[in-house]
Amino acid sequence: MEHRWGERTRVDIPTRIATRHSVLVGAGRFSNLSASGGFIAGSFSVRLLSQVQVSVVSPSPLLEAVLLAAYVSRKCSSGVGVEWCDFAPMAVTELLRAAAAGNAVRFVPPEPAPSPGVCTTD
Repeated sequence: MEHRWGERTRVDIPTRIATRHSVLVGAGRFSNLSASGGFIAGSFSVRLLSQVQVSVVSPSPLLEAVLLAAYVSRKCSSGVGVEWCDFAPMAVTELLRAAAAGNAVRFVPPEPAPSPGVCTTD
């Protein structure tokens, strides 16, 4: 059963996950974002509730990568769900605005809600 309060925006944004000590865990792609967190598709060896640094790969070589502090809140075979350490970080707000305007990030139209029980939180 889904217990999310925020609205998710479907996107396709390349990203990397590292431990809070800058050890690379893996690369993946944001498939959705919200003010409270997001889902990163990919194969990661990371534990639930681990604190991680999410690096959003810049679409332009002129822009720096964005680093976001987060906790792993969900894990499943297709990726991990993360929750931001700070609600609505400025970088996420800007990415959501860009997605809504169709700039710099690829906006993906909404799809039906996933079937219950796909990801675990324990």
